[in-house]
Amino acid sequence: MSDTRTKIRSLFLTLLMIGSVFGGTIAFTGAAAATNNAAGNASIVEYVGQNTFDNEKATVNVSINASTGHTVNASSIDVIVSPSDGNDIVLVNSGVLKNGTSLSNSTFANGNNETVEYVNVSVALPEDLGDYKVQTSANTTNGSTISTTVNDNFTVDMEPTQLHVEASGAFAVEDGENVNQAESDEIAEVRVYAVDKFGNYVESFDSYLGSSFNQLSLISDDSSVTIQKGSNKSDSAGFEYVNYSVFDTQVETVTLTAYDTDSTKALNSGSGQLTFSGSIAGVEVTSNVTEIAANGSATANVTLQLVNANGEPIHRSGVNVAWSFDNATAANVSSVQSSGTTSAQGEAYITFTATKPGVTVTITGIEQKNGNADSTTVATVTGPISPNQSSFTVSSHKKEFTAQVNSTHTATVTLRDGGNNPISGETVKFTVNGTVVATNTTNDKGVATAKLTLGTEKKDYQINASVAGWSPEPSVLVETTAAPVEELQFTTDSRVVAAESTLDVTIQAVDEFGNVNTSVTSETITLNSSDDSTIFVQDADNTKQITSGNVTFTIEANATEGSATLTATTTLANVTNTSGTWSIQTASQLNVTFTPETLTVSDAPGAVNATKIKAQLVGPDGKPLPIAGEKITFGRLSGNAAKLNTTSDTTNQNGVAWVWVNATSNTGTTEFIAQAQNYTAQGSATITTTGAVDRLVVTPNKTTVEPGTNVSVSFKFVDSQGRTVPFMDTVSLNTDLGKMVPQTVELNASNEFTATAMLTNVSADGTATITAIADSAGAASQATVTFETTTANVSVTDSTVSNTTVVTGENITVTATVSNTGNAEGSLNVTLSTDGNVTASQTVTVAAGATTTVEFTTSFSATGNHTVAVNGLAATTITVNAEDQLTPVEELAAQYDTNNNGQLGTTEFLSAVSAWQNDEIGTSNFLELVTYWQESMTVPTPS
Repeated sequence: MSDTRTKIRSLFLTLLMIGSVFGGTIAFTGAAAATNNAAGNASIVEYVGQNTFDNEKATVNVSINASTGHTVNASSIDVIVSPSDGNDIVLVNSGVLKNGTSLSNSTFANGNNETVEYVNVSVALPEDLGDYKVQTSANTTNGSTISTTVNDNFTVDMEPTQLHVEASGAFAVEDGENVNQAESDEIAEVRVYAVDKFGNYVESFDSYLGSSFNQLSLISDDSSVTIQKGSNKSDSAGFEYVNYSVFDTQVETVTLTAYDTDSTKALNSGSGQLTFSGSIAGVEVTSNVTEIAANGSATANVTLQLVNANGEPIHRSGVNVAWSFDNATAANVSSVQSSGTTSAQGEAYITFTATKPGVTVTITGIEQKNGNADSTTVATVTGPISPNQSSFTVSSHKKEFTAQVNSTHTATVTLRDGGNNPISGETVKFTVNGTVVATNTTNDKGVATAKLTLGTEKKDYQINASVAGWSPEPSVLVETTAAPVEELQFTTDSRVVAAESTLDVTIQAVDEFGNVNTSVTSETITLNSSDDSTIFVQDADNTKQITSGNVTFTIEANATEGSATLTATTTLANVTNTSGTWSIQTASQLNVTFTPETLTVSDAPGAVNATKIKAQLVGPDGKPLPIAGEKITFGRLSGNAAKLNTTSDTTNQNGVAWVWVNATSNTGTTEFIAQAQNYTAQGSATITTTGAVDRLVVTPNKTTVEPGTNVSVSFKFVDSQGRTVPFMDTVSLNTDLGKMVPQTVELNASNEFTATAMLTNVSADGTATITAIADSAGAASQATVTFETTTANVSVTDSTVSNTTVVTGENITVTATVSNTGNAEGSLNVTLSTDGNVTASQTVTVAAGATTTVEFTTSFSATGNHTVAVNGLAATTITVNAEDQLTPVEELAAQYDTNNNGQLGTTEFLSAVSAWQNDEIGTSNFLELVTYWQESMTVPTPS
């Protein structure tokens, strides 16, 4: 049976297992044979299958023969059924039934004095697992193995349960014709199959529907449809069907139903739809694109659709179609694939490519039965940039070359598509070491050029271009050389020589940009001192030859202090000489440093548990002294978390001495001191020793930000005390929101074991979880950053008035409470309205979640009821009364209360007496004023 069919299979499996006393081989004979081996052989001698609705029944007889003198060990027999999915089903294991039902057991002896055992097992095999094979194995009594696999796969078909209708479309019979005049494309072929309960075709079903399928009937839901029964046939896959020819004079879709007319209804009915379309009135030709890249690979797919007089699609297969092109040669069109007849949907197609741009191609599709035709157009355009066809050069060089600093070169980009067509109008950016230095546009030949001037520093320059997402690979590398020599220069800015010591002084021949011209060799350089008694040049005749642009002289300080000018001259033409003043100094101190400045007790790979302690000789002016050969002794002042590897070193030509310092098993700080042998110079420094890595710390510089904000995130290892651990490692970074740039960071001494990265590309609200995992330290950590769109919500929430009853002109204070319930700082214009009119305003800024107050002062000149309100809150009513009027005596008392303390003092009263004596005050008023004074009455305040 076909291996391609998927069926639901189960098996009633009967295994006849025959054991023998003859030791030797297992062989399978009959229906399926297996390869023999030395122990014996086995064979299937009979296989019988029977269809059923629910189970697949079969009988499989397996014989196992041992060689003479031996017996099959019945308790060693294994039987396995293997479906195509590889999940074996064990039926018998070590002679014991594992799956299925044992129907019978018996033993007999055949004519060859062999013992035969029958084991019958009924088992349901899994559905839809393809073909099956049987594997058996057993041992003889002497331990020899007998095993084989039955190589013939077996399947059993299931019973059919339902009829199935398949129909292909046809044209309706033309008006005025009868079905006997129908043309071939007006005859619909309908096939009736039988399927099992799972919808799988069965190979044969004639036994279910009577002789010549006389119990099979096909009926339409439209009585105008004519149905003619044909014969039973088999399709290419071997499945049986009954053929019908169906005609219709109407354009319509009908439902056809197949029936089993037997009263027992062995097979259920099945239906299918059949469409009769009208005559072909035309075609519609369309393209999936309006233009294609002329690169020989981009395609245009053109479709022809059959249509009726209303322009509706006609679903009809087998109609012959022809194709034609206009301007095909100009566009260099090639047909990739096409169909010469329509599909079941009434469609035909052609797919083509082109290699010449700037051409409009017309594609015509012709339905050949009636000559209907339609056309569409596709324009060819230049395709995307082809790296293989495009090029980039710098001064005609494609890879690398050597040039002088500050020289100018022409960079050329030529853009071509896959069809080698020039691409014009593209903007090209030219870069030098990643920086854009020029921009140009490709012309009609696809070429863009730029003049590029190299930098003045002697180094390598990478020149490249970028356009529309493409950059040439590799960049053009320019290795620069120095320009012609213009002057001599000393290599160091430190013009100090230690007392009674020597010093090497190097002179270089440099170009106008300060680059050493290494091509200068064998030229004579002379170095002279202005005062040989202070500093003199040791070299013979003060003259040496320059090599590769460099020459070194040795000078000596003859005194303990002073200075001299050194002048370097050369025989090189047009080269400026140089001079400088050197002073003699004595070392007065040592600068002591550690590199790096922290150690750890850990000895894990990557842990920094050793460092250098360096001592630099320094003069009185604080500048380093390049004194060589001075012995420096190191010692530990305090602490026990670090120790010296050695205790002394001699300074190099830069005046530096160093020794190794190792961490101990302790943590904490340790102070070391350094002392010069011939000078009073000394210095000290402290180093910290941390514990081992306890955790990885991830610290965003901000934890809540606006979307679109980049967040800097730092990473470091710390010990259990929170101290930064000097541990070299690579940390991999990830985030579930946005992007970490870069995605890995390095922790090392150069960044003091603290690395940073940026969290970017977060454009919406959300919380980003940053995950950091160390490659070696075995530590990982996470941190979150909340991205939140912030808004201010500032409003006046309350207002109070200092007094609601006043007299005219009396001030009142209106206080407004302003709150910001938003999550961002915001401002608000607070207004005061009196009697409905805005009379004052103030702008106040309030922090997120904060509250503040704003005060206004106002008064009223008219009596009566007035209102005050702030920013639309409920108004407060203010009652304004007339100001009380003072009597003439009260006015007089207030006049003489010059101290304004509400009392009429003696001095003030004597002034009033004088005024009475001078007739400035009447006697009656004066007598009342006497009462104020005598009784210390309160003097009212005048208006």
